[in-house]
Amino acid sequence: MRYAIRFALLVGVAFAPTLASAQNVAGSPAPTSTNVLTAFGGPSGVATILYAPSTGDDVALRDAISAACGGAVVDYFNATNGTPTVATMQGYDLVFTWANFAYDDAIGFGNALAQYADSGGRVILGAFCTYTLGNSLDGKIMEPEYCPVVSPTGGNHFEVSEWGGLGKTCVHTCIEAYEAFARDELSAQGLGQIDSTFVDGEIAVAYRTDRRVWYFNGYGQAQAAGDWPQMVCQATDCGDVRSMLIFDDTVSSTIAQAAADDGFWVRPAATGALFATLVDSFEWDIVAVDSSLNLLPPEIGPALSAHVAGGGRAIASYWDLDGSSDAALASDLRNTFGVETATSFSAPQFVYDWTDDGHPVWEEPNTPISISVDSDTVNDNGDQLAPAFGAYAVGGFSSTPFPGAAAVIVGNQCRTIINGFLSDDMDPSDRLEIAQNQVRYLMSRNGTLLLERGPNRRVARRAAERVGETPALARTDAVFVEELATCDFDMVIVDPPCCGLSTDVETALASYVAGGGRVLFSYWDLDSSPSFQSTFGVSGTTDISAPQPVFHWSLGHPIFTAPNFVSNPISTAEDSFWFDNGDLMTVAPGATGLGGFTASTTVGQAAIILDNGNRTIINGFDYDSMDDCDTVDLLENQLVFLSGPPTISPFFRRGDCNTDAGFDVSDPVFLLSELFAAGPEGTCRDACDANDDGGINIADAVFMLGAQFVPMAPQPPAPFPGCGIDPTPDAMGCASYPLCL
Repeated sequence: MRYAIRFALLVGVAFAPTLASAQNVAGSPAPTSTNVLTAFGGPSGVATILYAPSTGDDVALRDAISAACGGAVVDYFNATNGTPTVATMQGYDLVFTWANFAYDDAIGFGNALAQYADSGGRVILGAFCTYTLGNSLDGKIMEPEYCPVVSPTGGNHFEVSEWGGLGKTCVHTCIEAYEAFARDELSAQGLGQIDSTFVDGEIAVAYRTDRRVWYFNGYGQAQAAGDWPQMVCQATDCGDVRSMLIFDDTVSSTIAQAAADDGFWVRPAATGALFATLVDSFEWDIVAVDSSLNLLPPEIGPALSAHVAGGGRAIASYWDLDGSSDAALASDLRNTFGVETATSFSAPQFVYDWTDDGHPVWEEPNTPISISVDSDTVNDNGDQLAPAFGAYAVGGFSSTPFPGAAAVIVGNQCRTIINGFLSDDMDPSDRLEIAQNQVRYLMSRNGTLLLERGPNRRVARRAAERVGETPALARTDAVFVEELATCDFDMVIVDPPCCGLSTDVETALASYVAGGGRVLFSYWDLDSSPSFQSTFGVSGTTDISAPQPVFHWSLGHPIFTAPNFVSNPISTAEDSFWFDNGDLMTVAPGATGLGGFTASTTVGQAAIILDNGNRTIINGFDYDSMDDCDTVDLLENQLVFLSGPPTISPFFRRGDCNTDAGFDVSDPVFLLSELFAAGPEGTCRDACDANDDGGINIADAVFMLGAQFVPMAPQPPAPFPGCGIDPTPDAMGCASYPLCL
């Protein structure tokens, strides 16, 4: 459950300052010399936030943020009487400041905040930080490289306006309403992106593309009300910083620009030696080469090869893949990127989409049909390519596929892209669009593949983004099947509210699950595919037309509690415009029904089924007809649960070593057979650890026998006699306990 924290709006405040000294907002505490610092060093398990305004402590505000964040530590630093050091700020996940009285050192604090953001910290700038007619913040953090907004007038609005109701990022997930009185007059600057606006059109929330610096326009001052505390909480983990190392001899790389626009921290390397050193010094999300003018330094080839061989992602544009100027380096690059042959050309050529099934390189987030030529800048403008075994071409220099004329090749299980053309020769708009698509494509490989159909609320995608995934999007069955066959994915999500699934998709999913894959699956028409049901632990279905609430059957299970507390039941939001809203499911033997359409476990009424050793979850309801926030929370929990190792303990009953739903003499016999007669190993090791000492040996069998046959002997520790989660975590784990309902 997401908590909506409300502040009381202070109305009737006469407030029309004309001087900087009149900035102090009514109801805001005056500065004191007392700091409240408890979280330095960062306690584990909860968010840590440093509230460092140029005004007095506001315990109610800090308590509201803490409650919204599930008990986060929110400390206070008085920035009118001192400046927190970078080292101090690095003990926190986020620093939040707003300007009321004068800062002790506005420039020094701004410089320190910028350094803190550079080191990976997150910053929220609140009310008055750009209000240069008053006590504003200063220093590097306010420059276009950091602060997403600027006040052209230096002034402020002094009137209440409400949030306009639309937000682009996860900061606005499940936000209902907020408003503010004192709001800066703003426009976007630098890499700033507008997340939302107030009803009167003023910017409400803006962010730097990497989401490390936010501007909350109006929050901090006492006359702000609504869900601001929840947004502070969500800013602590809304979007992870992604990194790119790039060798660039143009100083204007299209690849670098595309990555920066998508929120990457881009680190350029001007020499081959520096590039080779940096490749090994950091776990880069993408390593790139964009060279249009000169030969690459000799260190580039081996460094790129080692990075890709180690599982890294890479993208390159280079003019000498044929090796006419450096045969050894060209050979390294061809081998690294999956190029069989390369033939040089001098005049720039158009690049065409060679795919007919909506490949993401041509579809996400832009949809160029081809890339047009801008100008001829050098005599050697690239190479026509042929893919090596295991790689494939998605674009070429001919309008239709032709052998040896490829321009864009994907290789290494979809972790690398090589371009046989120079971006400097191509139309600036087209080349940026394809570069953005390529960067986005690489970031979604080897992670999560999402089959997303229909025009609706994108619930599954939002849940994936909340757990830090950039899912690879497939919007057609053909693309989904091709991606699943070509690339390695840790997780597959299927969310098709509008449309049926082809037999090709069903076959591909069944094969993926059989091979050990993890799947979060929702399907409104499972009843039409009886042979496919067993893939997800379903033995039968009954169609439902009207949406129904979903109840927790396994109370306290992680899919309902971690990281979000999900309402019980999950209510319907509305009757979606579909006439088929899901299926009542019957749980197959060996699977576990975790939730259903009845208040307690009932045969034939399951709504959520866990199967395949905790690797698959099927939801038998249409997301679009359920409460939006609860469903996103549930799916986030399900993804977190599925992403964990299969040995994470689900519910089990201690002592039931053979997992037959009972505790009797067959359990110690089963364990003794395993220990001394090469019998099968129990699938739930925690259940076999009858005495809960963190090991499995003959002492557990003796303990079981004593508990059953010796009067007054101790019984197995919790969870016993009912089901539960191990209260004493150990290395045992529980790969499967299908009968604990």
